[in-house]
This record gives sequence, C-alpha cells and structure tokens, in this order.
Amino acid sequence: MQREAPAGALVYRERHDALVTVPEANADWSQWEAWLDGHLEVLRSEVADSVARAIGLVIASTRKEIEAKFKAEIADLRRAVAERDERAKALADVKREFASERAEREALQLSAALAARDARITALEDRLQMLLRFLSLSGIDPPRGL
Repeated sequence: MQREAPAGALVYRERHDALVTVPEANADWSQWEAWLDGHLEVLRSEVADSVARAIGLVIASTRKEIEAKFKAEIADLRRAVAERDERAKALADVKREFASERAEREALQLSAALAARDARITALEDRLQMLLRFLSLSGIDPPRGL
C-alpha cells in the first residue's frame, strides 16, 4: 500500500504481506563454515604476528635495560679491581720499606750485641790478666798454653 505525498516529501511504504525466509533445518552450511574458518585463520595469524612483534619489542627493551645494568656493574667492578690493585701496590711498597727498615734495625741490634759481647770479652781478658799477674807475683806458676 502506498500513500500519496506531495512532491519532494518522504514516502513511507509498508508491506503487510512480507514474509521472512527461514532457512531449512537441513541446510548445508559447509561453504559458510569454510569461509568463516578462512577468515578466523587470517585473524589468528594477524594476532599471532602482533603478539610476536610485541614480545620482541619487550624482549629488546628488557635486554637493553639489563645490558645497561650489567655494563654499570662491570664498570663498578673494574673500578674496585683498580682500587684493589692500587692498595696491593701500596701495601707491597710498605712491606718493602718495612723489610729494609727491619733489616737495618736487626743489623744495628746485631752490631750492638756484638759490641756488648766484645766488651764482656775484653773485661774478662783484663780480669784474667790481673789474676795471672796476681798469681805470678804470689809465686804460683800457671799452666802454659793458654
């Protein structure tokens, strides 16, 4: 049924006998399923590619962060090794200096000990000479060969 409307106006049409087609219960959906499977496979591959790219970006950025941390740690360790080497060198210098001072001190102690020993020996020789003179004046003849 159609209504009369002036020119340029909208015309509304209504159909009272319009039938909606209902698919048969035993309809063949294989072509539709094939088309749907194809589109779903394309979507799956696009999602997989996007996920792979995103994972790659995350791995790359994480690797850069970790690499920066490792480089900083390596630099710190190199500085620590250099400081340790400097300390070891200074310690070796101190040990060498101490060893030379110790050798000098030991040499002085040895010469002082030898001088004290020589003084005791001289004192004993003087006493022995005095004893021998005393004995010879007393008429005692000491044994010869000393």
